[in-house]
Amino acid sequence: MIAVPAVRGTVLRAGLPPPPPPPPPPFRFSADTDDSSLVPVANPPPTVPAPSPPQPPIADLDTISTATSRPRFVGDLNPESVFLTSAAPQQRDLTECGVWSSQTPETPPPHRAFTQNIPRAYLAYLDSIGAFSLPTPQSREGLISIFFASVNSLLPFVHESTFRAQHADSTVSVPLLHAVLLVAARHPASAKHLPPGASARSFAATTADKVAALLHIGIERDRVTLTRIHALLALHSEGPGGNEAASLQLSTAIHHAYSLGLHLHRAVINREEQELWWVLWMLDSLQASLCGRPVGVRREDVSVPTPVSAGTWFDASLRITDMLADVIALYRPGNISAEWESEWTPLSSLVPETAEGEVADTLRLFYHAVSILSHRSPDTPTPSPSYLRRLESAQAILRLFAARKQWPPFPVVPYAMSLALTTFYSILRRGEGAARESFVSACEILEALGTYWWFAGAMAKMGRGGLERLQVKEAAGALRDLGGGGGEARRESAGEQGDDGIEAWFLQFFPDLAAPVGWVGVGDGWDAGGGGGGQTGGQGAV
Repeated sequence: MIAVPAVRGTVLRAGLPPPPPPPPPPFRFSADTDDSSLVPVANPPPTVPAPSPPQPPIADLDTISTATSRPRFVGDLNPESVFLTSAAPQQRDLTECGVWSSQTPETPPPHRAFTQNIPRAYLAYLDSIGAFSLPTPQSREGLISIFFASVNSLLPFVHESTFRAQHADSTVSVPLLHAVLLVAARHPASAKHLPPGASARSFAATTADKVAALLHIGIERDRVTLTRIHALLALHSEGPGGNEAASLQLSTAIHHAYSLGLHLHRAVINREEQELWWVLWMLDSLQASLCGRPVGVRREDVSVPTPVSAGTWFDASLRITDMLADVIALYRPGNISAEWESEWTPLSSLVPETAEGEVADTLRLFYHAVSILSHRSPDTPTPSPSYLRRLESAQAILRLFAARKQWPPFPVVPYAMSLALTTFYSILRRGEGAARESFVSACEILEALGTYWWFAGAMAKMGRGGLERLQVKEAAGALRDLGGGGGEARRESAGEQGDDGIEAWFLQFFPDLAAPVGWVGVGDGWDAGGGGGGQTGGQGAV
């Protein structure tokens, strides 16, 4: 396809964008110093700390691409596309849905150099939060190795050899490096690489603050790199609003990807960017489950093919995500089916039974989580195939955790165990005490995972609270069944309201059981004893 001149910039048909120019030089740091301090070359940050961040120049999402002059995709729904192609009218191919432009219609004034554009007060704030500091080179290498072995082998966020080469010569994007270290920190093996006194969660939280501050000032202008950074931040969740914040990070990554046209088929496809797009698609489906949100990517808007990577962990994760995309339909408004009774892909066809290692087991967890979600109804008078599959997957998750103590830093790990917990809880609510031991085991596992994931600890406390309520009902039922002259009075006091009435009557004598210790308040901002509130999105499978 031949480029045609436009009113502003260079425009190509959607099939072949012009090659992007090299990105601007990244912010450099010293890779060999012990303190690994990151400082601007021409304007080192002052040492006087700032108590709160002043307002710096904000990096606008719609003007970032102009800083790197990377081709921008303009869909035909946008009136701008008419003017971009008006200079060289030609017959349009209706299979194409837009044009490529090298510039925005109104190019903003060029940004000054990084060190000239940041107010001194904000540099002081960056210094006060340690935004220019990294772990020691040895610690960084350890965390980077964990990231590529446990995370990038499953979801290829970045190209390993390129990233390592840039890290070695101190040209790697600083926010991207922070994001990689942040994700790796939640792996149990990372403990020895973290700064003294830092836990996995505290290191991840402080590093996330550093990345947010650096992105806020526009230190990174390359849109592909920004897509990678925000996608990695989508794996970070901490506190009551953690899932919400992660969902917002993923939405930002998808925003950049759409602007770059990563979702569209092109004559020449960049393999790394193609994989990055499908990583976003997978994370989108997973986040939709975790947060109970609609998906942000519709397959009919995507024309870029899936990577040819048969037999890889990435290929297996894409196939499991395909299953999840089908299952999510059970949770859409207006759906009248609560069970997936169509043909179900066996696990052995996705992850070979002989496959070993934490990545293979993580894929098994992912598969069983989707399997649990495939049966939405909590009560089934006659066991259906999807119901039996749900029960078996819950037990399979317990077996996987019994055999493995260390897991990669993926949110699907606590999520899968949380789904197993809710499955056992639904059985207990029906009075089947055989699930009590499995339920308690699931709570204990989630409590252990709470070292790395706030969400896991919150779900464990919810589980413990639910079990206490069930025990109250059992005790109330036992008293109800006792003989004696007080039986009629108890029934009258309960108001003939069944189990709920008996429970209310029982709790008036034991008010402390009405609100288990550590539970304060209800609703969106519940506080699970020191852990804060909780997003229990994605638990609609209960």
